[in-house]
Amino acid sequence: MSESPFESRPDETLGRLLREHLTGPDSAAFIVRLRRALRDALVESPWESLSRWSRPGLVAAGVAAAVLGWVALGGRRTVEPAAPASVSAQVIVAGEQTAGDLLIAAVVEGR
Repeated sequence: MSESPFESRPDETLGRLLREHLTGPDSAAFIVRLRRALRDALVESPWESLSRWSRPGLVAAGVAAAVLGWVALGGRRTVEPAAPASVSAQVIVAGEQTAGDLLIAAVVEGR
């Protein structure tokens, strides 16, 4: 039978390395801080915890909704000038092209 990487037995080498690297100079002070943090976490109700981080989330959602609304309602809408009657269809379709491109198109069309 092959050995599984998901064994339930403790790994002696890993445990020794974790103890060596996680043990600080004052382990008693660490335990006091840990117990205080656990006590404070247990005192706060889930609703209090939710209200603590929900206000910034609501502000971010409001800003995102405003930006999306601005984009959806045409915040970037620009008015293009009407094309004069004497301008060819090539010029109207190729409004973003440079003068060199239009010159090449005119030569190819035989104008």
